[in-house]
Amino acid sequence: MSGTERALYQFSDREIIFRPDDQDMVCATEYKVMQNQKTEYLIPGMIMTLNGKLQMIYTPGEQSSVSERIELSDPETWYELIRQIFITMLRIRENGILHLSSLAADLHYIYVSSIENRICFLYVPFSKRLYKSDIEFVQQLCQRLAEKIHSTGDIKVHTQQILKVLADPTITVRTLTQFFHITKKDLDSQQITPRGLRLISLQPERTEDLAITKEIFLIGRNISGTDGLIRDSLQVGRIHCRINRIEDGYYITDLNSTNGTRINGQELEPDQAYPISEHDTIQIADISFRAEFV
Repeated sequence: MSGTERALYQFSDREIIFRPDDQDMVCATEYKVMQNQKTEYLIPGMIMTLNGKLQMIYTPGEQSSVSERIELSDPETWYELIRQIFITMLRIRENGILHLSSLAADLHYIYVSSIENRICFLYVPFSKRLYKSDIEFVQQLCQRLAEKIHSTGDIKVHTQQILKVLADPTITVRTLTQFFHITKKDLDSQQITPRGLRLISLQPERTEDLAITKEIFLIGRNISGTDGLIRDSLQVGRIHCRINRIEDGYYITDLNSTNGTRINGQELEPDQAYPISEHDTIQIADISFRAEFV
């Protein structure tokens, strides 16, 4: 494990023990959340005392580790597994009390159920975090996922795209979640760049389809400043969003609009590019489109 992590020791086949530093204090609220969680995205754990010192005992049960699962699975399976990891991280962060920096990034201590691919993290509810920040945790996790993928030896075109995303030190959890929303089938289809992208209006009474044929395509209700005009909605910004065509496909960026841009219901962070897959539902303020490659 890295220098920013402290020791996690395998206690037995089905238990993990964590021994904190002597100066560590238990964060009571975080520990209570662990005990009362309803979404089951954390490995069950309990504080115990041994020879006067605190320790956390975790019981992952019959679940297997992500490290083991990637080694034994084909790329299509572990691609979905990684997608679930980042979705679960979003849920943890949105809890409002728990911190990503208190999760173990070692893939041996991230577990997945054999039936429903539900991800469980090991959370350490002590005042001294395992990482200096949530950003450092995300970077460490991405690095370890990339190393594990490399070790499989199955580096295809879509795998190279995954590795490129994981290597970006500025990438956010939400962007990672959006990227991994693309299915393996969609990634395979992007090995040949589509000639064009058309946004099919799901509200034809309000706006027309948009044909994206330029490498940089601006969308909004400003007649003179956009390539794709949406007339009948005051919710749409004057220059609301941008679609870029790059070598491996199409990406959409919300330009800090007031009413936002969404892909399949997921709100986009402003000024961050998100990949577009065929049949995605793209919502620009209150106007919806379906993406089709042509």
